[in-house]
Parts: sequence; C-alpha cells; structure tokens
Amino acid sequence: MDLAIKLLYSIEETFGAEIPNTGWRNGFGLEVSVGVPIRLSLSSAELETDGSDIVCRRLTGSKYEFDEVCQFLLARAESESEGAT
Repeated sequence: MDLAIKLLYSIEETFGAEIPNTGWRNGFGLEVSVGVPIRLSLSSAELETDGSDIVCRRLTGSKYEFDEVCQFLLARAESESEGAT
C-alpha cells in the first residue's frame, strides 16, 4: 500500500478526521498533485503527493492541531521507511 494512503488511514483513525474518498481508498488519485481534503476537529488540511514527495498543507483553523498532525505524519513516515529497509 502506498505510504500516502497509509498516512490518510492513520490520520482518520488517530485524529477522527473526515476524509472523503476521492479515489484514494481504492489506490487512485494520489499520483497527481491534487490535494485530498482532511477535516479535523479544529482545522482543515489537504494531503497530496507526486509519487515521491508527500505534502500536507493547512487550509484553515488551528495551527496547533495542524502541527500535531504534521509531527504524527513525520513519525509515521519515518517508521514506515525504517520498516522498508
């Protein structure tokens, strides 16, 4: 499973985020640089990837909550890459 898709599932489970299925649940839609909307309790963001880099951008709301999500994503991505080696 693609790392970006794993991260979306993790955000949904850990933070109770609302993430519409733009095709990512089926493995589609993350190869292009179109953000997948993420609605958190106090903010909204989007996650996108071009296949090599993953970008998470805060759109509205709490910077603190967004920073928590970013720290979580970095730790999760790091643990996934360590597991792959």
